Amino acid sequence: MFLRKTQKRIGELVAWQQKSLSLALVNLEKVFLSIHKDGRANAKQCRDATREFVRINLFHPDFYFILAGMALIVFVTRSFSDSNIDYGSWRPLVVGLATIFAGSLPVIVSVLLYPFHVVKRVNIWVLTVVNVVISANLFALIEPVIPHFFYTDGVLYYQDLIYGILVFYLIALLYLQLRLNKYVCLNCYWDRQSTKDINNLIPADKRGVVMALSAQDHYVEISTENGRHLHRMSMTEAIAMLPPHSGLQVHRSHWVAFDAMLTLSKTADKYHLDLRNGTKIPVSRSKITIVQKHLTGE
Repeated sequence: MFLRKTQKRIGELVAWQQKSLSLALVNLEKVFLSIHKDGRANAKQCRDATREFVRINLFHPDFYFILAGMALIVFVTRSFSDSNIDYGSWRPLVVGLATIFAGSLPVIVSVLLYPFHVVKRVNIWVLTVVNVVISANLFALIEPVIPHFFYTDGVLYYQDLIYGILVFYLIALLYLQLRLNKYVCLNCYWDRQSTKDINNLIPADKRGVVMALSAQDHYVEISTENGRHLHRMSMTEAIAMLPPHSGLQVHRSHWVAFDAMLTLSKTADKYHLDLRNGTKIPVSRSKITIVQKHLTGE
């Protein structure tokens, strides 16, 4: 019973985290869109963009994997510890507090740095490196205060901490930026807007490889590996925005990517394609032969 309740609560927490991340991604995209229309960012747009940037970092699971990994490495290898000192039962608590402090610093610093990207268009990778340097120095200067509440011997200071934390921040922040760059980089957003890519029409949290298109009155439902989005446009316009020869219009109202096709099935007198994401798409009789040839590799 306890295990079931725990699993349920964990599932609810994960669902809330994913929903919050998706909402932050969509909100940041809306801010980028308004900046794109205005030509420059005002104070409100800068504040909103920074808030959503922080939320994206905090709700992204990789942020916590990095923190947990750091805590584990520090605890097991006794990094940032004096090997000649027995720290006793306080050590796990000190390591935990130091880890929370280490994870919070780059987020706090990013609140100060991200507006330079939004307003002044400073390269976000440059700002990430600046964040590494500032956060590492602040950590090495302030962190020694934490152990003083628990013990007096074996406290490491700036010169003992700076190089190790610099390496950690460099790896962790560059990796996190690599994962989030396409979402949080304003320049990347503008580059997408200047290209005829159908993903530009899709909310950030649903972007990905396009698997199928389905016409619905004056709208087209775009199905990707990460979700579905309904956009007002014609089927012809949607297909024109896709890479040539990447798929086939199997029905007057449906287009399917070749890589998404799984099997061709028949129910009564009607054929349909089973896609890799579980979707079933109707197939016109005139397209059956070409679909079969693709599926059999002929």
